[in-house]
Amino acid sequence: MKLKTFFFKNRKEKIRGQLWIPSLIGFSLFMLQTVMVMISFENWNQRQYRLTRIHQLCEELWRGDMMRLSGFVAAAAGILCGLYAFLYLHSSRKVDFYHSLPARREELFLKRVVIHLKHYLIPSAAVTFLSICACALQGEFSLKILGYGVGIWMFQLAIFLMSYGVTVLAVVLTGTPLLAALGTMVFHVYGLALSGLILGYMLEFFDTFYNQRYYIGSLMWPTPLGGGLYCAEQALARGNVKPVLLYILVMFLIWCAAFSFYKRRPSEAAGRSMAFPKLGILIKYMLQVPMTLGIGLVIQSFTDSSEKKAVWWIFGLTVGAIFGHVVMETLYSMNFRSAIKNKRHFACICMLAAVFMIVFRFDLTGYNTWYPKSKKLDKLFINLQTLSYEDAESLSQVASRYQGSARWWETGNYMPFSAESPMYDVLEAIAQKQGTENTEDKDVLLVNYRLTSGKEKKRKYFIDEQDAVNIMNTICMNPEYLAYKWPDYEEKKECLENVWLDIPYEPYKETSLGDDKKLEFYEALRKDVEQAEISDYMECPLGSIHFDYEYELETEPEFIYETDTREISFTDSFYIFPGFENTLALMREEGMSLEFDAEDIKEIRLLDMTESRENPEETVYKDKGEIEELLPGLWSQGVWCAWLPYNEDYMAVLKLEQKGEDREVSMWASPELP
Repeated sequence: MKLKTFFFKNRKEKIRGQLWIPSLIGFSLFMLQTVMVMISFENWNQRQYRLTRIHQLCEELWRGDMMRLSGFVAAAAGILCGLYAFLYLHSSRKVDFYHSLPARREELFLKRVVIHLKHYLIPSAAVTFLSICACALQGEFSLKILGYGVGIWMFQLAIFLMSYGVTVLAVVLTGTPLLAALGTMVFHVYGLALSGLILGYMLEFFDTFYNQRYYIGSLMWPTPLGGGLYCAEQALARGNVKPVLLYILVMFLIWCAAFSFYKRRPSEAAGRSMAFPKLGILIKYMLQVPMTLGIGLVIQSFTDSSEKKAVWWIFGLTVGAIFGHVVMETLYSMNFRSAIKNKRHFACICMLAAVFMIVFRFDLTGYNTWYPKSKKLDKLFINLQTLSYEDAESLSQVASRYQGSARWWETGNYMPFSAESPMYDVLEAIAQKQGTENTEDKDVLLVNYRLTSGKEKKRKYFIDEQDAVNIMNTICMNPEYLAYKWPDYEEKKECLENVWLDIPYEPYKETSLGDDKKLEFYEALRKDVEQAEISDYMECPLGSIHFDYEYELETEPEFIYETDTREISFTDSFYIFPGFENTLALMREEGMSLEFDAEDIKEIRLLDMTESRENPEETVYKDKGEIEELLPGLWSQGVWCAWLPYNEDYMAVLKLEQKGEDREVSMWASPELP
């Protein structure tokens, strides 16, 4: 009884000596929360932001920078407390002392966890309260701000407990301080590294993979810190609690594993590399296989030659397997001489890495050729801007974009098609060819699929000119094509501000039109688009025409300054095809050139890039007869259509003296170039 009393008295004295932990946590959170709030308000007031904008920025600060920075402090505090509380397990003398006390292991475990939980709970709650008070002093206090404060504090606590549990699990499974530190680091970044490895292999082997911004942003999710921040974003900004429940479940399982291994950990494990040798073998495989694949991925990137790619892959994987085996065996045995042992494990790891490589190399998962069944497809969306650089948005899309409430299919030139449309069969034929053909000199088509289950899939398809022609034929057959190509035509006419043309045949790239002509051009182009047939789009555009608008929003956007208004500016861009007679007639009335005059051209430098794009072979033509023969085979570089057969191996540079001005114009070669 006296020994037990002495034990708890000793624990109280140790707690007093641990006050530096909550002090450090409180100071860090105070600087990153309360001080940040005060500095932010001072900056906003100096810039004379509107009160509505300040209110919005305050909410964004709470669920943005403050959440991320305080989450980082919570994760670091969890690692610190976990190491400080359980690192005694790696000292034989301390283990013998604590385990000889008349206290059960469960009691020792829980008391250490509870003590360090208090070390974080108290200062974090105090700092959160001070931060809310700092907002209230600036006149920004509401139930929403209070809810953000409480929610962020709870997510901080969840991140702390997750990092704490992961650290305890790493310490309990290892037997030396070095391996405990390495294990803690590996456990915290393993999900990040594994996600990055899979992302690298998808980019290398899956031609149809293009949504890399989404995956790069999601690399942090499988980590204690990244998972907590993702859950906070989903819950506070979108009201989605499913990720939160999953995070809590994973945290519960990790704590159960840490508690179970702590109870079963043998006292003589202190000083060994792994406390549980059989589990150590599994961990060795989980580390060495990704290490082999990662080193192989890095080494093969040293060459761009497709012929030597296989050799570099084999070399890289071999180096990765040997390096990983040497490192892991040395760490496990604490003896460099043991690096060449366990040849059977080395062979198994090589086989697992080879299987992983084969799955990606030969696309055994069918990722490249995946295509949704018609029964499971709600809609498919084609990004029209991947077919040409024409761009037009509806007024609702513009308003949603400025107010930050739009989703991907509500902005940009995304045209929807149902599973019953002919486009479904056209894309299916394109999808089946992916991964089997050379992608060099092919254009890219971006397609988004929205399934009946609500899930979204995105794919990048490499298409040739014939594929683009089939797609364009199908698009033009759609009765809604005009509505998506030029939405809100009548409404935009009322807010038309300016019209300007970008054509290569004039001395000035941008030719601005007066107010008396802008509506005529607007209506003429609309009439041409309505009357256009697919044959009109199969010719190279002569240039582009742009319409500038000044539009007044019906509701207030996210104003920043007091001088801001509801008026926003945006531009629609369209191509002028040779069959657009109404628009061309107006251009002739304005005296605009629609073709080059051979007399104005001093010379044409034809660059042959078939052998080398860095050092092309140059041929100069100065004879007027030769220049006249070349001109019909040259296409403007200012416009681009995926369905036109550009010859990008040749480029022409025209040196002109036109209207008293010297200039140069670059042109692409067409298949008709002599």
